[in-house]
Amino acid sequence: MSAESARKWLQYAEGDLKMATYAETIGDINNMRLHIQQCIEKSLKAVLIYENREVPHTHNLLEIYGAISSDWSVKDVPCDLKRISTWVIIGRYPVSYDEIPAEPDAKTSLAEARTILYAVKSEIKRRDSTH
Repeated sequence: MSAESARKWLQYAEGDLKMATYAETIGDINNMRLHIQQCIEKSLKAVLIYENREVPHTHNLLEIYGAISSDWSVKDVPCDLKRISTWVIIGRYPVSYDEIPAEPDAKTSLAEARTILYAVKSEIKRRDSTH
């Protein structure tokens, strides 16, 4: 297990959560979406790193999520990972207006990102205390 590396990934995920929250306050929905996606991606990859598992080189949240063992509580967090996976592109590059989710959608996903991050942090802390 690589608990220290996983915690570093979670620190970066926390930074993305802070940036997404800040982007929300200034109305920058593109950067909000980008940092939501990145927070979730880094949180999920932290699980794989913690278990010394191979981390896929992808931004596809469904693929990363699928590699996580079923005994992790993050598997119980509801979130539309397929939709959010596209935000790494939408947040960085101009796309047609029809492809951009509405602001309330991003606000819901910000809460989901926060829940995923804290679920992973809590579970790693719990697992560390039992070893």
